[in-house]
Amino acid sequence: MPAPLSTDIRIRVLEARVREGLTYEQLADRFVIGRASVDRILRRARETGSVEPAPHGGGPARRITQEVEKVLVELVQTRPDATLEELCSALATRAGVAVSRATMCRELRRLGFTRKKNPWWRPSSARRMSWPSARPSSPRSTPAILSA
Repeated sequence: MPAPLSTDIRIRVLEARVREGLTYEQLADRFVIGRASVDRILRRARETGSVEPAPHGGGPARRITQEVEKVLVELVQTRPDATLEELCSALATRAGVAVSRATMCRELRRLGFTRKKNPWWRPSSARRMSWPSARPSSPRSTPAILSA
């Protein structure tokens, strides 16, 4: 999401509308902004008396509070090789807070934990598929007519 327009531009749009009586389209062309932006600026000035942008809404509240954060740190320290899914289910059991894998990943990163770069795999029970006696293919041979 883009940042709000600067207060300077907002003030100049309002002043141009009041002094010169320009239409919304003319204001949008002059200041190279969208007509909807002009509409929002002037509506905000009418309703609040200010052209300052509204504060950011903030989004949803964090699911992991400071108390739950302590439980999470303890879980990671006791089982540092746990997967995200295992941590999510352990956190739900111990703290009663259900979070997604993405949320768990963000919280771990925010707490300074790094993810394991080399995952552990069980050895494969399948046998090798290539033949040990297989040889690389030979280069293309030249036709007999050209070699004579």
